[in-house]
Amino acid sequence: MDITVEQIVPVLVSGLTMAGTFAMMSVGLTLQVGVLRVMNFGHGALLMIVMYGTYWFFNLLHIDPLLSLAIMVPRGCTNTPRLVSPVSLSSLANT
Repeated sequence: MDITVEQIVPVLVSGLTMAGTFAMMSVGLTLQVGVLRVMNFGHGALLMIVMYGTYWFFNLLHIDPLLSLAIMVPRGCTNTPRLVSPVSLSSLANT
């Protein structure tokens, strides 16, 4: 069984895309906790909403995934204040 470039390139692109998604998620959590001192437990749920929205835009409406991501990310950012109520780390320390 020979492995060709046509098989390696999609695997590499998929892996880099997944790694970029996890890197952005971890940087967002680090900034929230480190700089803002806010623990946001809804970060992962919001990421999943955006990812599922992108998936369904692609499958149902046949919109390019990058374009559907460009549609879903601003929607996720505008819905964050309504969906997530942050808990301050200082209020957790007082309890």
